[in-house]
Amino acid sequence: MINNVVRNYIQYPIALTTETTYLDWQTPFPTVAFCFTVTSPIKKLFKGSRNIANIYRYLCLSQMRIPCEEFLAECTWNNVKFDCCTEFKELRKTGVGYCIAMNTFHSKPGVHFFVNRTVKYGDLVVDILMSEKMKKQIYSGFTVCIHFMSL
Repeated sequence: MINNVVRNYIQYPIALTTETTYLDWQTPFPTVAFCFTVTSPIKKLFKGSRNIANIYRYLCLSQMRIPCEEFLAECTWNNVKFDCCTEFKELRKTGVGYCIAMNTFHSKPGVHFFVNRTVKYGDLVVDILMSEKMKKQIYSGFTVCIHFMSL
């Protein structure tokens, strides 16, 4: 077996190179979303109701809605601070509850965090405020979603 491998290596040489053209592309940084799911007390409130669409709208927009300023403290992209609440916007009609997201085609300002030849890496840091109200929300149903996309 070793003889065959050596013979193939000598008779059929292969050149390996590293592909670097990906640096020329605009690769969108993933969408980051924070979602609050429906809690048990809220579910009990509407148990047996038949109008699911109105219940959903009520839950998402009034019961689970958290102003960005009460949730996000500080955001940085590659060590440069930016206003969290300018970038994180509400997503409507999600399957997991009330969400705020950044760098998504589904809201304004849209996608403008990219990795490319100039921005070689994407380092996003989001600090969350942990007031008593937020602790209750987070412990009862909180999810961080990362969505990879391609253009």
